[in-house]
Amino acid sequence: MKPLFSRAPKRPWSLSWAMSALLSGVLACTLAGAQTPSPAAPPTAPPVWSQPQWQALWDAARHTSGGVSYEFKWTFFTDITRARMARFSGLRNAAAQRAVNLLGVPAAIRPLLANLYLPGDRSEVVPYTNRGTAGWVVVELVQRTPAPPLRQGAEFEAAAMRWVASGNLPDPDTLLADPQARARAAYWNANTPAAVAAIPADLSPNIVYGNLSTPLLQAILANRIELALALVERGADTNLCGLWGCPIQLAADAPDETTATNWVPWLLARGARADAVALEHVAGNSTALTTTMRNGRRAVAEQLLAAGASPDGAPGVRTTPLEAAAAAKRRDLVEWLIARGASVLPHSDRSQHSPGERGNLVSAAASTGDKAFAEWAERTVLAAARASPRFRFDAHVEQGGRRQRLADGATVTLKAAPFSLVMTLRPGESSGVTMGASFDAGWMEEVRRADLRNPMFRPYSSAATTEPPKPESYELFTGLPCPANAKVDDTCPGVQVLMQTDASARRDFHEVRTASHEYVREVRSVFDVSGDLKAPAVPLEQLAGKTLYMVLTDVVNLGGIDGLRHIGPRYVTVRLQK
Repeated sequence: MKPLFSRAPKRPWSLSWAMSALLSGVLACTLAGAQTPSPAAPPTAPPVWSQPQWQALWDAARHTSGGVSYEFKWTFFTDITRARMARFSGLRNAAAQRAVNLLGVPAAIRPLLANLYLPGDRSEVVPYTNRGTAGWVVVELVQRTPAPPLRQGAEFEAAAMRWVASGNLPDPDTLLADPQARARAAYWNANTPAAVAAIPADLSPNIVYGNLSTPLLQAILANRIELALALVERGADTNLCGLWGCPIQLAADAPDETTATNWVPWLLARGARADAVALEHVAGNSTALTTTMRNGRRAVAEQLLAAGASPDGAPGVRTTPLEAAAAAKRRDLVEWLIARGASVLPHSDRSQHSPGERGNLVSAAASTGDKAFAEWAERTVLAAARASPRFRFDAHVEQGGRRQRLADGATVTLKAAPFSLVMTLRPGESSGVTMGASFDAGWMEEVRRADLRNPMFRPYSSAATTEPPKPESYELFTGLPCPANAKVDDTCPGVQVLMQTDASARRDFHEVRTASHEYVREVRSVFDVSGDLKAPAVPLEQLAGKTLYMVLTDVVNLGGIDGLRHIGPRYVTVRLQK
């Protein structure tokens, strides 16, 4: 079945991967213990196959080969830590391999390779067994080019024998005996409604071809509603997804709006979910509404919203509808989505663009190069954050049975002795507080005027002590303001510390008072991160007469090296006396 509109691999704007220089440096190491998986042994003698056996091989080859030739690397690891490092730093010691199409690629890694589109793209770390040894594999794309078409004859027969011998293609007896294999062949060759109706009743249309498409996806690509109807009448699932996404996504991404507005309601009326996603595939990890926003099609978007599509996309997707509209430089569609309930605040369960960084309205607007649009987006996000309970928290300091509220601008006097910071973080409100401190008043003023060189605004300047109750967990980190000769893009001395209620990754508090939703961080000493890092922390008892300047705030991360913005900051002065 030849598609009438092609499904060229389009990378959403949000799939650009960025790593900080620090992270790249940490990961750039020799991956000892990695190895290229061993190929299967070649056949000892060519088999003799009948015409039906050759036909079964030909059918399987056609629905598996795909339209792309690959140059790629892949490496097997017995150590998952090294595999994860290679996932970010690259497969430097692996030799590139070539495959004329997907049949030249081991079946176990085809889905990984088929989801890589740009040179240097690397797959996730996935379990893999290499000659009986369990481990993990990472695949890296070197290059994609159009594949030559398959042609029957001696060349195909020689290639088919190699593919069967290597395990890349099932042997013909298996293909003829397996109902799934026979269904794939039957539906691949059924190009008319009559042909679909003639397929034996025991062969289901809910199969995935070797190239990771489905019969219904192929019909949508070919813009053949009559063929799709025949498939649905045979029981085709309108939510069965494949490499190109789900049927509703593919329909929304038709080459013109008229085609899309015909297909989308047709599928919705036959059970397609408006927010169906195929998170395992690059082309399917956004909802149809995101695709529609990327294409600027309001009429299709109205159809999807009327069918229950969420204006915020779905958990796990890499791009939300709002981000797609912003990246398309369509402020009108951004405002249209906001009016229909889309949240401008960053999501914690979607838009993961790189480790530790999520996309949002501001980063999407900034990607257009339109400074005024990006500034409008930032103002919009910050206004929403300041009004949202998600960023609400209370803070107190406790010492010797006395409790003082840490409101913005507060000045408190404490003994030069251990004290506790108490954060009240109720469900539905803030889930973490970012803290910074200094003995220099200039540092606090630097934060107050939003000098983005200060580490309080830089996600990669986050630091953490050891987990409670280890001795170092009682240290308070302090820094200094920027030196007078600091450049515009410098990172000034100091760090910021994020204290979160979620203890699944690490514990940040010494005590949790569950009934009152209070999270307690005790301070016993101070460590100056701008000084000698080998020097010991200074006990509070030795700091009598000093004044400590602290900032406690929640943050919105707008992305980039200086993307933290403070929501509800408390600028607090703490005087330490004997």
